[in-house]
Amino acid sequence: PGTGNGSGNGTGNGSGNGAATSAGVASVESGARHSCSLRNDGAVYCWGRNEKGQLGDGSTQDRVRAQRVQGLSDAVDLALGDQHTCAVRRSGAVVCWGAGGQGQLGDGNAAGAATAPRPVTGITDATQISAGAKHTCARHRDGKVSCWGFNETRQLGHEKTQVSRTPERIDAFIDAVQVPRVERTLAFGAKEDP
Repeated sequence: PGTGNGSGNGTGNGSGNGAATSAGVASVESGARHSCSLRNDGAVYCWGRNEKGQLGDGSTQDRVRAQRVQGLSDAVDLALGDQHTCAVRRSGAVVCWGAGGQGQLGDGNAAGAATAPRPVTGITDATQISAGAKHTCARHRDGKVSCWGFNETRQLGHEKTQVSRTPERIDAFIDAVQVPRVERTLAFGAKEDP
């Protein structure tokens, strides 16, 4: 329930364009009005509302059946916001697509949307991703966390309330274990030294 959920654990038989595949589903995630499945082979399939391109199929047409996200065959984690979607690639790079007017895509662009994945600026070592309604956070291999997007209620983890169109490291968190989604605020777990 709710919007955006990184690192889901759903299982089942998914379908791409209505046809069964042997890849299997690693996880299923839901945004406000769209859903996506991450396959065991790294492919991502999405369906539902698509007014901002959040399905990643190169269009803004709503889809009842799952459509494969263009140019993405190596995803290892997936997160959905209200009208944007992001994935961590096997390499540690992050890509996002859909609404970008509030910085959700993390690519530095001030306006517009993307109907196919775009690289997030400066992230090459992500291990996990989590999305809120209009923002996203990624955990790096070193346990640090970076966030980007809408920040009206300081959900990006810093004092300023301006939109961040590129990822910003959150200095307050060291050795984050997970970046889960809880209602409209992200919660972080930190390793404490004895």
